Amino acid sequence: MLLRVRLILLFVLAASPARSAHLMPLSGPPVNVPALVQGLVDRAQTVAYNTNLPVILFKKLSVTDTLAPDGSVKHTKEKIYEVTVLHGMTHNRLVSVDGRRLTPTESEAVTDKERHWRETYATNRVDGSSGSERMDQLINAKLIGRYQFTAIGREILRGRPSIVLEFKPKPGDLPDERLIDRVLNLFHGRIWIDEEEREIARAEAETAGTMKVWGGLLGSLEHFELHVDRERSSSGIWFNRHAEILVRARRLLTPIAIRLREIGSDAHVEVAH
Repeated sequence: MLLRVRLILLFVLAASPARSAHLMPLSGPPVNVPALVQGLVDRAQTVAYNTNLPVILFKKLSVTDTLAPDGSVKHTKEKIYEVTVLHGMTHNRLVSVDGRRLTPTESEAVTDKERHWRETYATNRVDGSSGSERMDQLINAKLIGRYQFTAIGREILRGRPSIVLEFKPKPGDLPDERLIDRVLNLFHGRIWIDEEEREIARAEAETAGTMKVWGGLLGSLEHFELHVDRERSSSGIWFNRHAEILVRARRLLTPIAIRLREIGSDAHVEVAH
């Protein structure tokens, strides 16, 4: 369940309501917020079904810290991945763990998994199935419809103007049949949308309140924060340049605190062989 929450947030809206010192007031024609938000849904559908989109590759450094109750680091694991983005979905090919490169046997197993992923996702996309890996199954009108969006200003990110939207759950009854519904209903934050290309350039989100499982008997999600910075490469590719996730939870009586940091680099289009 936590993986699916992460997937949705990384591809849709990310982030925490940290106040920006460079936020500029809106000026000029009114911002059409519904059109901007609908554009996110439209793009997800385009990415899921457009067979002409290139395959994107980039490198990713992932550092996972297991935290003590006082916030100090108990254990750190570092992994390096080669990431493939195919029709909006990602596959992380593991390259090394804590500085140790994979053995030939391990690398062969990883290659088999990547081949299976490419074949499976291509099949899901082409035959129109409703598998949860499709981009439009992660970002859709039902998800966006949970939140109220308000344009609060503009900001320049890496030399590019962005419109800043603030979002929060809509008042009233929201879908809560599934565990993931209850988690999504707690999120609020901001997204920065690139004015020229209508891509998400930055996202920040966090939960408000605690989500209990079986009344707290099985555990609870105490807090979840996510920050994502995206960058447009010189070749026009948008990718996650930096992401940071902080999770504080409880499984039965055991507290859990994890911080995940990811840094992307060297984004480029795969050359067909």
